[in-house]
Amino acid sequence: ANGAKMAAMACALLLVWAAAALAGASGTQRPGPPDAGTTVVCALRGRSLPDLDNAAIGDADDSFVLVSAGAQSCSSGTVTNSANPRWNFCCELQGLNALDVVRVQVFEVDVFREDQLIGAGETPATGGERWVTLRGEGRRAGVPAGQ
Repeated sequence: ANGAKMAAMACALLLVWAAAALAGASGTQRPGPPDAGTTVVCALRGRSLPDLDNAAIGDADDSFVLVSAGAQSCSSGTVTNSANPRWNFCCELQGLNALDVVRVQVFEVDVFREDQLIGAGETPATGGERWVTLRGEGRRAGVPAGQ
C-alpha cells in the first residue's frame, strides 16, 4: 500500500517552445511574449508531496520549485501548507533544444535551517504537458518523493 502511495507523487511541468506562447495556460504567472530561441517552462502544481516539516499534525510543507537547464535557473514563490501545491509559475530559458534536459527540484522552506530538498526529476526540453516523477537525493536517493 505504501509503494502505491509513493508512486502517485509528481510535479506537473508544462513545457512550451518559443513563439507558441501560452494561450491555453490560464492562471500562470509569466513574463511577456517569449523571444525566438526561448523556451517557456511552467511548474503548475505538485501532488502528494511528503511532509518534511514535522512542525504540527495536519501541517504540510511550504514548498517552492527550482527549474534549471545548464547554467540557467529560476524559482517559484512559496506555496504554504500544502501537500498538493499550485505554483502556477512560468519562466523563460534561453537557447534550449530537444537534446537538452530540464531539471526540476522541489524544496521545503525551513525557517530555522537550510531548505530541504523534497525531490528532483528531469525531463527532455520538448513541448507538452507531463507529470515528472520526483526522486529523493542524498540519503533518500532512489526513493519516490512526489510528482
